[in-house]
Amino acid sequence: MQSNSGLIRILPALPSAWTEGHMHGMKAVGDVTVSIDWKNGEATRVTLTNNQGQTMRVHYKNLAKAKVYVDNELKEVAVEDNVATLTGANGSVVVLDFDGSFTPTGINAVKTDVARDGYMYNVSGQRVNDTYKGIVIKNGKKMLKK
Repeated sequence: MQSNSGLIRILPALPSAWTEGHMHGMKAVGDVTVSIDWKNGEATRVTLTNNQGQTMRVHYKNLAKAKVYVDNELKEVAVEDNVATLTGANGSVVVLDFDGSFTPTGINAVKTDVARDGYMYNVSGQRVNDTYKGIVIKNGKKMLKK
């Protein structure tokens, strides 16, 4: 990974001897945390954590072939000259999936009718009462009860 002039380059100079591997938790300019997995000398997955909510510009030779997920939601992203401009909120996570192996997980990926019954549920889907402490879902909104 190389990061300068506001551009994050994915595997710009991967040695041919490193056909398979990963690097996790590298910092790019602009306080972006980058993780890359690769196989046969090609990126299979790139994860970018946007720590400051800024615009990120990413360059990779096969970028147009990637499925792009922002906080587990599939997004359409324009790629020009192998560069994509990605935006997100502070703490958002962008996944560039090149091999189709990424499966969105977590409560944000669940699409269902929102129950507006006033009951609270824990993350396991069990109904809980007002004395429950932890993450709860009420009327389709997540919140932390202390």
